[in-house]
Amino acid sequence: MNDDAKRRLEDFERSDGEILDLSNLNLSYIELPGYFTHLDRLRTLDLGNNMLTYLPENIGSFTKLSCIDLTDNQITSLPGSLGAAN
Repeated sequence: MNDDAKRRLEDFERSDGEILDLSNLNLSYIELPGYFTHLDRLRTLDLGNNMLTYLPENIGSFTKLSCIDLTDNQITSLPGSLGAAN
C-alpha cells in the first residue's frame, strides 16, 4: 500500500469512526492488518476507484463490516471469508 493509504489507516486507528475511506489512491493491493485494534469497529470500507484485482482473505474477520464500495476496480471474485462478515 502507498503512504496515503497507510496514513488513512493510521488516522482511522486514532479516530472513533466506523468508516475507512481508501478510495482514489491507485492501490493495486490492500493490507488490512489484524494489529489495527480499531478495525473491529469497521462498518463501511470505501475502496472505490483503485486498481485492485483481489481482496485479502482476512477481510471477513471484520465482523461489523456491512458495506464495501468496490466501484471501478478490477476484482472478479470475492474471498470466501467475506461471507463471515455481517
